[in-house]
Amino acid sequence: MILALALLGCAEPSVDSATPAASACADPSLRAERAFDLLDGGADWQATQVYADMESAEVSGSGVAVEDVDGDGHPDILLPDKNGGRLYMGQGDRTWTDETEARWRIPEGSNNVTVSFADVDGDGDPDALSLGGGETMRLLLNDGGGVFTDATEGAGFSPQVRLSVAASWGDIDGDGDLDLAVASQPFCPHEPDEAIDDPAVCGIDVFRDPPGVLYENLGDGTFADISDRLGRRLVLLGFGHGVMLQDLDDDGDTDVYLVNDRLTQVSFASPNLVWFNDGAGGFSDVGPITGLGIAIEGMGLGIADLNDDGRPDLLVSGNQRLALLVSASGDRWIDEATARRISPIGDATRGAAWGNDLADLDNDGDMDAPVLFGWTPPTEFEGNPLAQPDALYVQDADGRFAQEAEAWGVADTGVGRGLVVVDLDGDGWLDLVKRPLYAPAQLYGARCGEGHWLSVGLEGEPPNTAGIGAVVELEAGGRLQRRWMTAGARGLFASRPPVVHFGLGEAPVVERLTVTWPDGTQTTLEEVEADAQVVVYR
Repeated sequence: MILALALLGCAEPSVDSATPAASACADPSLRAERAFDLLDGGADWQATQVYADMESAEVSGSGVAVEDVDGDGHPDILLPDKNGGRLYMGQGDRTWTDETEARWRIPEGSNNVTVSFADVDGDGDPDALSLGGGETMRLLLNDGGGVFTDATEGAGFSPQVRLSVAASWGDIDGDGDLDLAVASQPFCPHEPDEAIDDPAVCGIDVFRDPPGVLYENLGDGTFADISDRLGRRLVLLGFGHGVMLQDLDDDGDTDVYLVNDRLTQVSFASPNLVWFNDGAGGFSDVGPITGLGIAIEGMGLGIADLNDDGRPDLLVSGNQRLALLVSASGDRWIDEATARRISPIGDATRGAAWGNDLADLDNDGDMDAPVLFGWTPPTEFEGNPLAQPDALYVQDADGRFAQEAEAWGVADTGVGRGLVVVDLDGDGWLDLVKRPLYAPAQLYGARCGEGHWLSVGLEGEPPNTAGIGAVVELEAGGRLQRRWMTAGARGLFASRPPVVHFGLGEAPVVERLTVTWPDGTQTTLEEVEADAQVVVYR
């Protein structure tokens, strides 16, 4: 069921009892046969465009964004492409209808790699930032009914000569509105046998901009480039893939994390970049001293609290390896991928890892890790073919992972890229939306099982209406779990709704649910029934 909960002064939380209850799982035993089914998605979905040429696919055929853009309770899906993207509206029956022409009013010729959704103007509905090539990023505002209009002119975005590929939203200055961090990489038109990051092919301009840009929201619909506050704006030959605005050191303000790949002209990977926010408008470059500044030719980025210490732990996908950065004492993180057995090392079929996330896919209270694999055309070699099977690392009660993609029915062999983990049908079991190269986007619907769950959304005060930056904690079954409310970039080339999901195992009731809002105030609810979608109001 869907519950709307509010805390008004000292009053008891109110419950919207008019909302219909969700049906219980009809046959949990079916999950033992296979955890996921490949969904049809409907006729419009089956017609999703597939790129035949390498350049179009690499630039525009690999992202995916999911959001309920019209507020009807059904997640909608945006698939980027070289013509601006296609918007598929969820019908509530595991099918999606293409309504691009009526709703997605983006200028012709907009080369779209991915879209980052967030309520940019604070009016209560999700807006969109279109990322890709071209002279600038594009800001599209939602009219409240899921119709988007281009509002880029005058927004203040810097001209770009690189390819923007990820955008994360968060309040970096504590003024209540959402600021913006963007990751970018060199790109230029090229022949199939030429590298997209070769100065001899592209010219030097694509290398002069840094792999990340930081924008302050001025509160009037415009943004200011404040990247100079980051100090060291880039490492030499930076190649940004992912970005995250997140309080990493648990001091109450928003930090910046940028995932870096490497360029083909150098023999070393660029380290990931990390800046801690001092709360007074300044940032410190702390990558080398925290253990977060790893160099693994980074791609995707997942976040969770794996050791229950209240700090974010990170999953970074890269070439021939995964890094699982788990927080230790002080402001330090240690790579525990090998110790926890979440690694493609020794797996002859999996090499380059791309989209990933950390999410509880079996509702047992432990976070699991779906990871997409595939190589980069046109080159491939023995041990790293172009098409590779995806992986699913399932965590056990001891914190170790086992690769179970084949048994769970999600080990597609393809050229994996974008991934979104989201509950598409509201049944409390997380589904997968995959975006490989050279193939249609894929919808994997989870079969329901016996584990209990809780989904939590927030309604904050304008302009941060979704409570981005809030911490959501719950106590159930003798365990404390924690999630962070985020907006925008997740995994790789991906964006998902601002909703957090908890698997509860055998616990039918949440003893305590606590929301710590971005300004530090708290809302606490007690004895919340499980198996529900809950919205907590400020």
